[in-house]
Amino acid sequence: MNLNLFSLSSIINLSLALVIGIFVYLKSPHKRTRTLWIIFCFAVSIWSFASLRFSTILSKEKSMFWWQIANIGVILSPVFFFHLITHILSLTKKKEVIVWYLFASFFIIVNIFYKRIFIGDLHLIYNQFYWISWGLNNLLHIVFFISFWTILLPYCFILMVLKYRRVSGSERMRIKYFMLGALISWLGGYGNFMPCISPKVYPLSNFLVGVYSFILGYAMVRYHLMDIKVALTRGMALLITYLFVFGLPLLLVFLKPQLVNLFGNFWWIMPLGLFSALALLGPFAAIFLINRIEQKRLQKEEDLAQARFLIDTLGMLKEKTKGNLTEEETNLLENVLYEL
Repeated sequence: MNLNLFSLSSIINLSLALVIGIFVYLKSPHKRTRTLWIIFCFAVSIWSFASLRFSTILSKEKSMFWWQIANIGVILSPVFFFHLITHILSLTKKKEVIVWYLFASFFIIVNIFYKRIFIGDLHLIYNQFYWISWGLNNLLHIVFFISFWTILLPYCFILMVLKYRRVSGSERMRIKYFMLGALISWLGGYGNFMPCISPKVYPLSNFLVGVYSFILGYAMVRYHLMDIKVALTRGMALLITYLFVFGLPLLLVFLKPQLVNLFGNFWWIMPLGLFSALALLGPFAAIFLINRIEQKRLQKEEDLAQARFLIDTLGMLKEKTKGNLTEEETNLLENVLYEL
């Protein structure tokens, strides 16, 4: 493994995205906010994990594969962030959110099946790792950059500024942190696109991505705490989901010789396609699993509460009727209390 400054930044970003993402998910009492936040952190994790992989190998073919994985996170992050911001700001932008999701789906499909017109060629950065090189053969990647990173993200910032001017108190402070995080994100994101123009630019700005997740996480949990049982339940569900999302595609990568025998030079479609599907379905699977677990836990707590109420009622009845019941009735009441 060829470790370097960029791969170190990817390790830090991956760790922060997972830890802060899960931490906020466990702490936030708002279900929809939790869901959108963990999905956003999941997209950041995809970029961080894949960038760690392509930045530690010198094989152009393998780097191309991991760039396809990384692009999934790069494409989804701005859209998930836009969805998160519109929810937190209590804005009705459902149609706009759907349109941006459709754009993201289009770019993901092109990235997977038509990599030559989206990624184009890769060039070597300081003899350490391969990076996307912009040119006439991948104009679609430039179109993606302009639409998602120079239109959508500034639009998010404008929405936050407008909301910031209308609110006060803790809500104003939270939006202030979000705006700070957004600015840092754009600096890091734009810096990561600069090597696409020239291989002489080293993507040191990638370190800013992790700081961004930390600032947003702090803003979201500053005023909210959660019961430890709920935290453990959600933590286990997320852990199981992440193991499947990352584990199954990696298992297919280890089975490369067998896949090459079956599919030839297109062996990569299987792990990449599986990862793309799991990346989109994984968060919803985690939500479904958490809901099922919490339903059972809440049902158990409800049953215990009802039993406790019944015991208290019978205990009060025993005290009120003391001396007025027959011996048989008294024994029956005591046996019922004992059984409960």
